[in-house]
Amino acid sequence: MARLDDTLARFKQEEKQLNGFWDRPPVDVIKLATELGFAVFPLKMKKEIEGFILSDDQPTVGSYKKIVVFNSGLADNEPHVRFIISHEICHYISDRMNRRSTDKMNYISMRSSHREETARKESEQEIDYLAAALLMPSDSFKAAYSELKSENLPLQSIINELSKQFVVEDSAVINRLDELDLV
Repeated sequence: MARLDDTLARFKQEEKQLNGFWDRPPVDVIKLATELGFAVFPLKMKKEIEGFILSDDQPTVGSYKKIVVFNSGLADNEPHVRFIISHEICHYISDRMNRRSTDKMNYISMRSSHREETARKESEQEIDYLAAALLMPSDSFKAAYSELKSENLPLQSIINELSKQFVVEDSAVINRLDELDLV
């Protein structure tokens, strides 16, 4: 996964105007998407569709050429919506950093692809990893973890607090702790 961390680090270097996004949790993914030229919309969709990203040289919705859409049925779960938006943004980041065209882009995130490990493509797993790294930048995540650990809190309390600070689901915190070899 070091290659993916390098991908995100290169993106951050190239997009210096976005440097403030990574300093303090939580990362404002809607503002980030907007800064990258995307409009973000909720839309009522089939429950198995979580979200999608579209980019075209012609307007796709109204006057927008680049959009990120999340399923409005998930709107009451802010951590999950943030992950969906981050996941879609990371498709754009991955394509751009791997020198693939982002002029005509179309990715759809299906609920089952995020829930069933065996059903997910390796590329989707990589995008999930990038999304987690975007939402929980390693430096600020490690610092927050160290501070909480120094208070001798039980691990579940640390997980709960990190979930609140970074506005992510507990499962995302657990995965990130493992990815960064913190537990």
